[in-house]
Amino acid sequence: MRTNLPKRRVTLLAVLFLAVGVLFGLRLITMQIVEGAQYSELANKRSEQKQTVAAARGEIVDRYGRPMVINRTGFNVVFDMAFMQRGKENETILRLIDIMKQSGEDWIDNLPLTKSAPFTFEGSDSDIARLKKFVNVNAAATSEDVWYWLVERYKLEEYSSEQQRLVAGVRYEMEQRGFNYKVQYTFAEDISISTITKIKENTYELPGVDVRESAIREYVSGDLAPHIIGRIGPIFADEMEKYKEKGYAANDVVGKAGIEQAFESELRGISGERQITLNNKGAVLEVVETKAPQPGNTVVLTIDKELQRVAQESLERQIKNLQETAPAGKGKEASVGAAVVIHVPTGEVLASASYPTYNLSTYQQDYAENANNPLLPFFNRAFNGKYAPGSTYKPAVALGALNEGLIERNTKVLCTGRLHLFTDGYSPKCLGVHGNINAITALERSCNIFFYETGWKQGIDKINKYSEMLGLGEPTGIELPENIGQRASKEYSESHGERWEAANVVMASIGQGGNEFSPLQIANYTATLANGGVRMKAHLVKSVVSYNFEQTIKETEPEVLQDMQLKPGVIDVVKDGMVAAAGPGGTSLGAFNNYGVTVAAKTGTPETSTETVNSVYIAFAPVENPEIAVAVVIEDGWHGYTGVPVAKAIFDQYFFANKDSEKPQTAETILS
Repeated sequence: MRTNLPKRRVTLLAVLFLAVGVLFGLRLITMQIVEGAQYSELANKRSEQKQTVAAARGEIVDRYGRPMVINRTGFNVVFDMAFMQRGKENETILRLIDIMKQSGEDWIDNLPLTKSAPFTFEGSDSDIARLKKFVNVNAAATSEDVWYWLVERYKLEEYSSEQQRLVAGVRYEMEQRGFNYKVQYTFAEDISISTITKIKENTYELPGVDVRESAIREYVSGDLAPHIIGRIGPIFADEMEKYKEKGYAANDVVGKAGIEQAFESELRGISGERQITLNNKGAVLEVVETKAPQPGNTVVLTIDKELQRVAQESLERQIKNLQETAPAGKGKEASVGAAVVIHVPTGEVLASASYPTYNLSTYQQDYAENANNPLLPFFNRAFNGKYAPGSTYKPAVALGALNEGLIERNTKVLCTGRLHLFTDGYSPKCLGVHGNINAITALERSCNIFFYETGWKQGIDKINKYSEMLGLGEPTGIELPENIGQRASKEYSESHGERWEAANVVMASIGQGGNEFSPLQIANYTATLANGGVRMKAHLVKSVVSYNFEQTIKETEPEVLQDMQLKPGVIDVVKDGMVAAAGPGGTSLGAFNNYGVTVAAKTGTPETSTETVNSVYIAFAPVENPEIAVAVVIEDGWHGYTGVPVAKAIFDQYFFANKDSEKPQTAETILS
């Protein structure tokens, strides 16, 4: 009996194996024959995904079609949350930064704290306020308070202070840009091919990091008109609701300043859509563009690119010349300024320079340095600065008195060097003793006494009536934010805790005593004088055309804001005085003697509240048929004539430079 036991076991196992084999065979037959069609369908099952195709942003060109802002293809480093290892983000970021440093590449870091310990605030007030709100501290919190919460939020305790700052800068920006499973984060833009290679070689150490092809915004001449062009930037988390209503995605970019912001609706394209078909293994089977992206429109500026360059360079050159050659306390301290050029017949801004300035191409790299520069290079002095016009205001006072019939061409005032009008001992002086002079000679020699008395005859209300019509202290109509400034008045003085006295009227008559205007307003005022009292709306955009220049979407027509309807002969007296001021006996130091066109000008040396003297200079030409008007302001420039070299360089470029080779004829033909 015992000898048959092993055989029975073998037989039993064989039967079991046979039964299992039969069952598997039957199931295989069922799957292949009975259920074959069903499994075949599963094997071939496809999935479809929709993907947004970004539209190209519209470009920005000058009045002749010369490019100022264009798009080109580049490569960005992006983070995808779906593939990042939770809890390992800091290590991934540090490894990626190490690669970027080795490659000499920059990455996005807008955390408004210094890059090295001790960490203190830097950047704009709005950026610092956003950071404080983000970490939930009050407005009075210190940088140490903010830093404590950042370290805790991102679990940075185990890292060195340098590593903490590197990671915090990236993690903060990730959250500001709404990084999540649906929204990727752009870590760095426009990296080189060699950097792409290094990132790809280290993919296993960089989970969730990828390189994507993208449209790169390129500023052809990043140092030209940056305050006008403006910049683009990401949509921050606290802005998302506003932009979401307009159809923006969280990872879109928008205009943040200048024309980029003011004309966002025109420059922004319409995103397209494509359908991607995948098999059950995730392989792409088909890509179909279901909706083509539509590029944004091109904005054509009124700016003349080469005239803009001359305005900027001549302004910078003159300020540096004053620093090097002027006596201490008399111009050597000059450090900032502005110049604006306006086309008289249309109100088009041909150039607008603000110094110091910055470069849009290196905006991120230079941000910390520029943000901490006490001279405020980001500040658009041309539009938002506010300056007393000084003696450049005298043409306005003369015009008002002439039009009101208070003086005539040959009405004379005796200048003895002092004003003897008041009995209380107040006796402001003139810079010279001019004897009996009329309005023309008073403008030529910038006689204070003539305008003290003429302004006193008018009174502040009539002075302001004509200032308002000339556009001083009034909106110019420009498309960008501007400082409206203010005219001298009793209300203004009292609102600043100052008494309004008779002296205020005579001071207002020579462009002080509360009169403060932007260089843009002063330039448009000059253009209004040149235009015979017709004030045009100032503007920066000539037209908006389709991306390929084939269709004009909208065109800016010249618009009259004020026609003063001056009495016959009034403007002629003012112009004659300004021509004399530009001539051999005037205050322009003979700069326009025997010049190729007739120039009308006026200098101004307004004193400031800090007991320094600014330089203000206005001019237009040709007097017979005015084309352009210029205003130059140099803070601490001391003499009005220090602005003359800037204006002359602008006139030289506009009237005498050979610009044929600078204008691309095809674009000019389309746009003219």
